[in-house]
Amino acid sequence: MGDYSLNTLFTQLLKTRIQKSECDNIKISAEEKKNEKILLKFKDNSKRLSKDIKNLFTGTPYTGKASGAGGVMYYMLREIAEHNNAKIEIHDSELSGVRFDVYLRKA
Repeated sequence: MGDYSLNTLFTQLLKTRIQKSECDNIKISAEEKKNEKILLKFKDNSKRLSKDIKNLFTGTPYTGKASGAGGVMYYMLREIAEHNNAKIEIHDSELSGVRFDVYLRKA
């Protein structure tokens, strides 16, 4: 179960995509998984993320290289997710942008 920082995670994820990536279409969906998880999908039609930024979500340490389109912000999102025992995966979106899959543990 997460704490108040989950609000920050979702707010900053949306804010970063809208402001830094010039996104004008975001779709959010929720799905209950069998493994005691909730999957939230955030899909957008903005610029795709660089490999350096995508690597931040695989556990790669933040070195400052991934500075384009909010590198430090994406690093903070990963840290907030980990603090809440959540996981974020990055995929290309069928809307031609990025899809963030956020896995949360059920309460």
